[in-house]
Amino acid sequence: MIIGFRRLAAVVVAMVLGSSMASASDIWTGSSGIDDNWNTPTNWSGGVPGANADLVLPATSETSSNNNISSLQLDSMIFSGSNYALAGNALTLGTSTSGSGFITVNAGAANNSAAFNIALGGAAGNQQFFTVNNAATLTLSGQLSGTTGVGLTKQGVGKLILTGNNSGFTGPFSLPDSSGIVQIQNASALGASTLAATVGTNSQLQLNNVAGAIGNGLLLNGSGISNDGALLNLAGTNTLSGGITLDSDTTIGATAGTMTLNGPISDTAAGHNLTITGNGVITLGDATGNTYRGTTTINGGILAIANTSGSATGTGNVVINSGGTLSGNGAISGQLALNSGGSLDPGLQSGGGMVTGAMTWNGGGAMAMQLGADAPDSDQLDVIGSLLQGTAGSFQFNFDAAGAATGDVYDLIQCVKTNIAPSDFSFVSSNPLLAGNFSFNSAKSTELQFTVTAVPEPATGAVVMAIAFVSFSRRPKRSCRNSSIQ
Repeated sequence: MIIGFRRLAAVVVAMVLGSSMASASDIWTGSSGIDDNWNTPTNWSGGVPGANADLVLPATSETSSNNNISSLQLDSMIFSGSNYALAGNALTLGTSTSGSGFITVNAGAANNSAAFNIALGGAAGNQQFFTVNNAATLTLSGQLSGTTGVGLTKQGVGKLILTGNNSGFTGPFSLPDSSGIVQIQNASALGASTLAATVGTNSQLQLNNVAGAIGNGLLLNGSGISNDGALLNLAGTNTLSGGITLDSDTTIGATAGTMTLNGPISDTAAGHNLTITGNGVITLGDATGNTYRGTTTINGGILAIANTSGSATGTGNVVINSGGTLSGNGAISGQLALNSGGSLDPGLQSGGGMVTGAMTWNGGGAMAMQLGADAPDSDQLDVIGSLLQGTAGSFQFNFDAAGAATGDVYDLIQCVKTNIAPSDFSFVSSNPLLAGNFSFNSAKSTELQFTVTAVPEPATGAVVMAIAFVSFSRRPKRSCRNSSIQ
């Protein structure tokens, strides 16, 4: 890409700040001793900046800075120092000239912020660049706008934080390959909800306590910066209503909290795989399911499915690895593999339970089941295909048995056929004195049942359950919607 002359000149200024090449009229000093206003001439090395100025904020100047100039138009802003807190009047950044209208934060320049509104002045078809380099951060809490159709591209491996309502920006937003982090804290931070934002490989879009649903569509690529997601739920309960397209094999993660993906998930080319990671909860909430075609692999956290038709995980297979959990009342059409250290947590019968394709249960994998006071309050798995025993090891149920009573019979799994014998199963319970046995329904040989043969006396049970139930108290709530594969 050809870089405009003014942009190139400003970059040179930042690199050789203090040399004879620096433009004095553009360099902030904040040394007036009167105020921190931009219209005070002695706060600048060569007077108040005018139209088309290239501002440089050096490392050794006063960091409090107030733009009290009306209708200021700038070509660029360069942060060479840390801890700048810019405030004041709105300004316009860039003109129709290609290569103007950029912000650069130099390497190591951390904790910088701008609270004023910024209108992007570039022309349709052009790009304006916000570059945040290594170990640098920039927070923009004012509103970004721009109705010309100019695009905004974030570059550099540092972090750009957007906290304002940027719905007035109508151009495309892009986070290209190896371009660090964009963290959003507002549902409209990426611009008008009709826009789709692109996240390239080795880059990451973070969600941090966003109020309201994010309407933008996303085009996602790769596994993120540290294999923790091209899309990452950093904190809080966040919801995306826009659709997601997997443009290559993609990882979606949740460090903490819950992220609900209510828009449809599709893919490009011949199909792409989806990996789930982290310690939080990711919910696939589109009621009609998703259409991506690759394998879904759960390496960490909880993937909750809540569709009422179609397949929550597209047409591909699902693999649950150690540290990962698949939960909910939804349905998947692909084959399911439960591996050692993984967990399957089907939903309540009142919501239709969980429906899967053929399933292989490998030794060391566990299934969490709620045993309620009646059938609708109990969990059930419906396998549309064979339930097969895979590698050797334990085949353990973790029972939340608060509602169980002696003589109760629970339908745990229905399948087309199975090679697992009742004696292969074991269980642990929130009620450690619970006793019972596994069997197949004599009238329906492929329906696995658990019959309760004993529960503790009320006085003893109350004490034991109060202690033991703590380990089951963190179990996520499940949807109660009916599930089916169509």
